[in-house]
Amino acid sequence: MLALPAAHPLARRRRIALTDLGGTPLFWFERARQPAFFDHCEAIFARHGFRPNRLRKPADHHVLLAGVAAGRGLALLPSSFAAIRRLGVVYRRLVEGEALSIGIGVATAASRPGLRARLMQAVADVRAGQRPAARGTARRGGPS
Repeated sequence: MLALPAAHPLARRRRIALTDLGGTPLFWFERARQPAFFDHCEAIFARHGFRPNRLRKPADHHVLLAGVAAGRGLALLPSSFAAIRRLGVVYRRLVEGEALSIGIGVATAASRPGLRARLMQAVADVRAGQRPAARGTARRGGPS
């Protein structure tokens, strides 16, 4: 998912290709934070001839979205970010979105048969743009 200023010329499109971004500054994370995903993205960028002008991605997502809204740069984000509404920011799908996505694996103990079903439902909720449903009750005696 691409976050861009609402006033950006590409904001009128429904889907955007990496090559459409040209030399527009892109907020991007440091390789040390997630080396495997960083390398995966670099390979996709190279395959599509995309050479972004990188800006250091702020640690706080509110600061990041404020930078996008102010026109300092664009950001490639998980699709779940589209649930965060910020004045001046729009989200658009990328043509290469599937190539940039990654999968996750989940292993659950045989002694916890309902856990897998609950985890898979939470993943489905997030993919559908919904907040996962709260289940169960809060534990007592834990850290506050």
